[in-house]
Amino acid sequence: MRAIVLMLAAALCCGSVHAAVPRQINYQGYLTSPGGAPVNATVQMVLKLYDVAAAGTALHSETQSVVVANGVFNVLLGAQPANLLVLPFDVPYWLGVKVEADAEMAPRQPVAANAYAIRAASTEALAPTAAVPGAQLANASVTAAKLASNGCSGGQILKYNGSAWACAADDSGGVAGGLSGQVLVGTGGTPAWSDSATLNGNLVLANPSTATTGNIMKGSSRFIHGVGFANTFIGEDSGNLTITGSSNTVAGANALGSLTSGGSNTASGYFALFGNTSGSYNIALGTGAGGGLTTGDFNIDIGNAGVAGESATIRLGGSSQTRTFVAGIRGVTPGNADALPVVIDSNGQLGTGAAGTVPGTFQWQVVAGTSQQAQSNTGYVANNAAQVTVTLPTAPNVGDTVRVSGAGGGGWKIAQNALQSVSGSYFGLAFVDQWVPRDSVRGWSSMASSADGSKLVAAVSGPGGLLYTSIDYGASWAPRESVRNWLSVASSADGSNLVAVAYFDHPYTSIDSGVTWTQRDAANARYWSSVASSSDGSKLVAAEGSNGFVYTSIDFGANWTQRASSGGRLWQSVASSADGSKLVAVAYNDNLYTSSDSGVTWTARDSIRYWKAVASSADGSKLVAAAEGAGGQLFTSTDSGATWTPRESSRNWVSLASSTDGSRLVAAAGNAQIYTSSDFGVAWTARETSRQWAAVASSADGTRVVAAATGIGPGGGGLIYTSVPVVNSLAASTTAGATGYLTGAQRAAIELQYIGGGQFISLSYVGTIGSH
Repeated sequence: MRAIVLMLAAALCCGSVHAAVPRQINYQGYLTSPGGAPVNATVQMVLKLYDVAAAGTALHSETQSVVVANGVFNVLLGAQPANLLVLPFDVPYWLGVKVEADAEMAPRQPVAANAYAIRAASTEALAPTAAVPGAQLANASVTAAKLASNGCSGGQILKYNGSAWACAADDSGGVAGGLSGQVLVGTGGTPAWSDSATLNGNLVLANPSTATTGNIMKGSSRFIHGVGFANTFIGEDSGNLTITGSSNTVAGANALGSLTSGGSNTASGYFALFGNTSGSYNIALGTGAGGGLTTGDFNIDIGNAGVAGESATIRLGGSSQTRTFVAGIRGVTPGNADALPVVIDSNGQLGTGAAGTVPGTFQWQVVAGTSQQAQSNTGYVANNAAQVTVTLPTAPNVGDTVRVSGAGGGGWKIAQNALQSVSGSYFGLAFVDQWVPRDSVRGWSSMASSADGSKLVAAVSGPGGLLYTSIDYGASWAPRESVRNWLSVASSADGSNLVAVAYFDHPYTSIDSGVTWTQRDAANARYWSSVASSSDGSKLVAAEGSNGFVYTSIDFGANWTQRASSGGRLWQSVASSADGSKLVAVAYNDNLYTSSDSGVTWTARDSIRYWKAVASSADGSKLVAAAEGAGGQLFTSTDSGATWTPRESSRNWVSLASSTDGSRLVAAAGNAQIYTSSDFGVAWTARETSRQWAAVASSADGTRVVAAATGIGPGGGGLIYTSVPVVNSLAASTTAGATGYLTGAQRAAIELQYIGGGQFISLSYVGTIGSH
């Protein structure tokens, strides 16, 4: 076996100190023969490096031809390109040598420290011009103490200016010149300093707010925040950050600043609701509004500090206000039976007063029944188709007042208690027995009037019969049309549209107050007995008097329609509501008939009588009818003919007229007088003189009456008579005690005041008042 003495040394090579360290190891040795003689020959050596002293796997292996002279040789590991030495030399290594066919010599020789000079390659990064890869710098290996100032002064930093690193001012973004309080605002290029900024997106704050998050500050004070759930606070130090309540809304510095647990409060104004700690559902508006509230709920304070702990209270304004104006206050509410007067005490608190407790104020009540006990300082609206009796207060105080107004068709009656009476004068238009004869003796059969009574039309039947018109309240008359057996005429409210019918003839109409006339229904001559008109003259109704029909027209008489359900009766008279929808007709020895569909269908009413005449109010609800012979009386209805009440006495009634409201009625009887009523037919007064009256008509208000006699039979004197309204003074007091009373028709009203001693006086009134 050969023997070898091995010496290893780090490779040293001449050149610049900054040249790369060669990754090679020079090894020297002394090789002998088994007998110990030095070897002189070229031999094959296998050189291996291990990281263990024995066994293991070689980490590097290379084979070289080595020249040995007198036993000495040199080997350079890693010199050959195929055997580069790439080990890191960061752990101990051992060299194994094998010569020719011999086994690897043992023991392996440790690689001495000089070989680790290869590790010095890592120091190349520390050369002045060397680049040190970042991966080779350990974390935290470079500290501030190891950094040189590089010539920078205080507050400066190193900045790259595009070509080199240089010291420059630290302006946090590279834009200098910002003032205190300014912000950098992007302008699409280099940002610039500005006093304000506009966001294209959202400013997202933490929600809910805390003392340090989710707030927008104004200086050092909170300005906008939302602590708690669904709370919104706007204003310096508004809203307490310790609040647990929800749904509070605040706008104003220090508003709701003490709140802890209250919810659903609304405050607007400096220090509004500031004192409220746990109250809920409070509303405050104005500087300091509601600031005095502490724990109360459901308060509304506008311009008022409120009171601590109060609830459900509204306070408007304070001591600085001396006048109050409120728009949109609802006026009198007569439809509310539970309405009470509003009062205000010396502290400004509003309340309601019971009926009669507030002098000069009124609680209006609607009386739908037929009787009412009156209270002092109260008004009553009588609203019944029948007469409503209102009894005066039993124990009134001096100065107390009572008002009564008639809304319903039945009007009203003011009844008295024991020892009571009503004194004073009641002025109004009333029927008086001052009748003026007009025109000449003729066989008058029918009359009609315009609403104001100025335009009249009258018909004459029998030989020489013409139509006559007047445009001056009946003072003068002009003959019209031709000689016919005229039986009935009707007029529009303005007196311009007239209609007339003659026996066994045709209907005739005029649109110029009777100056010219046009024949209608030319193909048929009928036994016409009566005609009526709507207020505008467009809708007409006419009836035959000899087992005939009722006919209607909706085009001012141009065309007529026979109503099948009306046939076979001895029609005597027809009447119409102002709009022509409600009709009433009477037949001789038959029933009354009404229609609510402009004559299409008819309903039989009341009983079989010898009906002669009928009249209607403008709305068709109040009717008056007359019958002659046995059971012949006047009859009134306040429900469009459904029920009827007998009135006055049995007379030879021939003609009727009604005011538009149905309160004033006129009835004419043959060989008797004219009779008038101002209370819907309840009471009647005889007028003028007994004559053979044939026809009556009245103005819309019922104060102007025109009547005509036939000039035939007892009484004679077949003239036209007009009654001109005059002011009539009724100065007498009512009868003292429970038997005395006042009456008023629909739309009549009176105000009475108690003056003591059981006496009331009239302060004001409208309409005609009856004293009894």
